[in-house]
Amino acid sequence: MRHKSGGYYARLYLKNREIWKSLKTKTFSVAEARLTELLKEHRQRRSREASSTSVKMSFGQAAESHLQRVEANVNLKSRTKVFWKDLLASVLRSWPEVSEMEIRKITPGHAGTGRRVMPKPWDPNGSTML
Repeated sequence: MRHKSGGYYARLYLKNREIWKSLKTKTFSVAEARLTELLKEHRQRRSREASSTSVKMSFGQAAESHLQRVEANVNLKSRTKVFWKDLLASVLRSWPEVSEMEIRKITPGHAGTGRRVMPKPWDPNGSTML
């Protein structure tokens, strides 16, 4: 797509969001070449993301994937990372069968099948309240 300034842009979609990327040229033939290369990279990125989130993903796989993202996120404080580890560990400890269940098949009706995960309210400062 050509901008009013004369530069060419690619309009891509990722996770239902529109992304405009500059092709950094004002020449149509160069823009075409760069667009095909950019589209190839974009399709590879989308296929990698699609393969990492399977429709038949189990709760255990999703929990592991979430913990990896939490650990890799440098913007989270260490206590937040500990909270997520403890929370998922307590869910798996109190309801071991959930690890093998497919996420899309877990319903609110399943919530009562496991024991209560956190018997006391959680205090963000690191201690449980009475």
